[in-house]
Amino acid sequence: MNHFLLPTSPKNDSSNTRYGAAIDTLVESMANLGCSTCSLEAQIFGGGAVVEHLTSVGADIGERNILLAKSRLAQHRIKVVHQNVGGELAQKIHFDSVTGQVIVKKIDALPGRQNRCAKTSQLSRRKIRALTVDDSPTVLAIYRKIIELDGRLELIGQAHDAYEARDMIVSFNPDVITLDIIMPKMSGLEFIRKLMKYYPKAVVIISTIAKVGSKIQKMALSAGACDVIDKESLNIYGGLEKAKNILLRRLKAAGDEPTERLASLY
Repeated sequence: MNHFLLPTSPKNDSSNTRYGAAIDTLVESMANLGCSTCSLEAQIFGGGAVVEHLTSVGADIGERNILLAKSRLAQHRIKVVHQNVGGELAQKIHFDSVTGQVIVKKIDALPGRQNRCAKTSQLSRRKIRALTVDDSPTVLAIYRKIIELDGRLELIGQAHDAYEARDMIVSFNPDVITLDIIMPKMSGLEFIRKLMKYYPKAVVIISTIAKVGSKIQKMALSAGACDVIDKESLNIYGGLEKAKNILLRRLKAAGDEPTERLASLY
């Protein structure tokens, strides 16, 4: 059984069960245990239009989740024996893994929907406050130029090391932090571990040693980073266009995650 919120991960991580792409990992795990996919059956539930308050992920998220589930199961040639999808009501699912029986309870989400929408609309219109941390003044200047190009982002400070960053975090409470790894006084990995323990924040690691699939990238994600960018992929010394297209999108995605969590409280 996999209850997922979004179709795919922005990091293409099929092991994170928050995303529907984890279906592949689940099927692979069952195959490793000796189960043949031709003997598997699936049931699909949910996909209703009940998360419209998560404005940053789009109003069609339920439909996309349904399509993802069906397409992934079809790729694995797993037969869908029952489905109860779509609509506007949430579903509470009880699955008996011995008999395969599923009991579904419909939940009307309408009573609190207007209040949630109003609250989240206010949250989504607010600026995402960013703090950039890098020991290079040139790199910080480039980050400043890029962030100032986007009306949703507000640069509230720039720090040259972890100690400066700590003071600015306490003083200005940023929504998202960019963080280099190789820095004086304290490495970015050591700093993010301390930060996540005492003052958790959305952190985007940007480093030349954090290559895609590298051990450093995995260490950064394990330490608590919500995203990791190879600094060389930004080509920051070759103009702003490529860096702008990559950095702005991923900073806003990281900064919006707290908004989505807050929205779920209303």
